Parts: sequence; structure tokens; C-alpha cells
Amino acid sequence: MRALILVVAALGPCSGARESRPTPDGASVSDDATAAQEASTPLLSTPALHDSAVALSTSAPAASGTAATTLDVPGIGLTRSAWDRSHTRDDKFPNAYGPPIAPGIAKYITVLDDPGGAAGNKALAGLVVTEPTIFTYTVNFAAARLPDAELYAGAELSSDAKLLRSRTSAKCKDELYSSAALARVFGGKVVVDVSLYSDDDVFDSTHVTHIVLYMHAKGASGDC
Repeated sequence: MRALILVVAALGPCSGARESRPTPDGASVSDDATAAQEASTPLLSTPALHDSAVALSTSAPAASGTAATTLDVPGIGLTRSAWDRSHTRDDKFPNAYGPPIAPGIAKYITVLDDPGGAAGNKALAGLVVTEPTIFTYTVNFAAARLPDAELYAGAELSSDAKLLRSRTSAKCKDELYSSAALARVFGGKVVVDVSLYSDDDVFDSTHVTHIVLYMHAKGASGDC
């Protein structure tokens, strides 16, 4: 069944499924925790979970519109070229990267970039994208409890990520993060939605199986 999921992933994003980022569907959610606002404590650093993580220099502030190649950004917000240097492509499926977590299941799937310019994705409307930039992907892993899954998610975010709010629905848990570093890079406020899912789109905090990350302009909806 999981192999079939990856074939479907090749067709592009769709709501909630393991192979793609969520599309806003108006699902009702209830606040289970309200994080501190942008002045809150930065996300604690977590071990890099990539096959070859990128540790990027932060010695000088990035100029507005400069692609995220000079930041401590392990995943979301990287340019496609920087992503490809730090991840191993899985040629069995489009936009998939290893290592596999099980036969037929790549660790990273539906890794999509925004090319910028006239072809730019609406998610990053109003931001400066000067070269193809990773704005969404799914991370698959062996079933884990929520605290561990949140550590996996943290390993994909920029080092200065701050939790803004957290919501849980029957479908998933959604966490919204800000990053001042990414905001400087893209010339405007940018946030990252981290949506944690269980199989079959019924959220179980003891059995989280995949995470969808989705970077977008602040104010755009990205809730699962």
C-alpha cells in the first residue's frame, strides 16, 4: 500500500495524505496550546536527521532576496541546488529522496520548489524568490510518539525557528513557526507550517508516521 502512495505522490500535492502537503480545507480545529508569539524561545536544536545535513554559515546577515544558501537551514527554505547537495535522490519516484525507511518508501517525498518569477507559487506571493527554493515536502519515518516526531520536524527547520501556535484536529496536529532569518532572505514575513499526521488521516499522538512542511507568506492559510 505504501508503494502505491508514493506513485500517487508523483502526481502532485493533495490534502492530508502521506505523500503531500495539506491543502486548506476549512477543517475545524481547536487550540490545544498557544505558543509565545515571535519573541518566544527559539526551537531547541535537534540532531540532524538528513543523510548529509547542511550546516550553513550565519556569520553575516543575508541580503533581502538572497536565496537561502548562507543560513543554518537544513531543509525547508533551501535552494534546490543546496538541497540536492545534502540529500540523496531516489530515482524510483519523482521528487523523492532517500534513504528509504522501508522497501518502496523514501524518507523525503513530494519535494517541490518554487522557481520564482512569473512561475512562482502562490504560497510565496509577495516574497523575493531568486532561484528555485524548496517550499514544501513530506518526511516519512517509522511510527513514533508525538515528542519524537516533533524532534524530527525540528531538524528540518532553520536554527532560529520560533513556535507561534499549535492546533490539533481529528486529522493532524499543525504547528506554525516563524523565522527571522528566512524573513530576511525572502524580503518579507514568512512562516512554516509543520503538520504531523498518522496513517489514514486519523491523528494518533502515539503513532505519528509522517510530517508535511509548508513554507508560505505570513497570512496565507496552511492549516491541515
